[in-house]
Amino acid sequence: MEPISTIIVTALAAGAAAGLTDTAAQAVKDAYAGLKRLIKGRYARAAAGVDVLETDPSSRDLQAFADKQLAASGAADDPEVQKLAQALLDAVEKHSPEAARTIGVDLKDIQAGSMRLADINVQAAGAATGVSASGINVAGDFVIEGVHVSSGIGPAAAPEKPRIKVLFLAANPTDTARLRLGEEVRAIDQALQLARYRDMFDLQQAHAVRAVDLQGLLMRHEPQIVHFSGHGASSGEILFQDDAGRAYPVLPQTLANAFSLLVNHIRCVVLNACFSQTQAEAIAQHVDCVVGMSEEIGDKDARAFAAAFYGGLAYGKSVKVAFELGRNQIDLAGLRDVDVPQLLCPNCDPGAVVFLKI
Repeated sequence: MEPISTIIVTALAAGAAAGLTDTAAQAVKDAYAGLKRLIKGRYARAAAGVDVLETDPSSRDLQAFADKQLAASGAADDPEVQKLAQALLDAVEKHSPEAARTIGVDLKDIQAGSMRLADINVQAAGAATGVSASGINVAGDFVIEGVHVSSGIGPAAAPEKPRIKVLFLAANPTDTARLRLGEEVRAIDQALQLARYRDMFDLQQAHAVRAVDLQGLLMRHEPQIVHFSGHGASSGEILFQDDAGRAYPVLPQTLANAFSLLVNHIRCVVLNACFSQTQAEAIAQHVDCVVGMSEEIGDKDARAFAAAFYGGLAYGKSVKVAFELGRNQIDLAGLRDVDVPQLLCPNCDPGAVVFLKI
């Protein structure tokens, strides 16, 4: 998103280009005069920038100077200034759209044996055209090269990189042993926040999850990583909750079918629940990387693994390295279940699965 001061300068430059011509619509002239009057009346420090920009609205240097003056004076933060700037831009777009357009080279009705245009640089407050040509009759070569066009002040902002969504699902039915799931999600969040690329991860949460909630959660959040924290049964089921809050067992194939239908962006699933390896094996037929637990795992062990795993991912490590960091963290903490977490990736190399392309 452009800084507010840059948007105001764009409005002033477009308004100056249009409002000072004889043919400009009165609405544009009035809007430009109103914005200029407000800025100069309230912010003396910005007056010089407004005046000098009027002498050459398309000058990049003058636009940059005005931008600096607006920001330093506080005019850019004035809601009334912002409102009038937007009104001016709307008026220019409606009544004098040509004023916001700059043409570097305008060719009309030319006859020639050959023609070459090169190294044309155009910078404008609004839309800009490098070369415009009409009525051209060239018998030989007609070459146009090295045309550089930009709008606004400075280079365009790079598009924001998409964030990696982690969907944390928790279920602790009332008829099962109490788990400290709040501490687990807090540990994951802290690990992400302390990592180098923390701004690239978006942790979403859903608690007391019922099996019937799963489809909607996956479709709504479209996560790249799904993390389930809760209980698993020795017979292989994952325990969600029913409407009354009691345990609702879901068979491995049933859960795997849900992921097969809604896999979309999902590249990794972590089942941080006891005896979840059977579930993980079924899901791994549809998702690149799945973590499951081969047997019962302690609450502290599960938290230590999860925090280190996500911390590794947020430092740009591969799923394979992050998984090993998780297991190593269990060992470093002096806990016993180092070998319980299992990484299943039958259809890909986990060492090549990296969520952040640094």
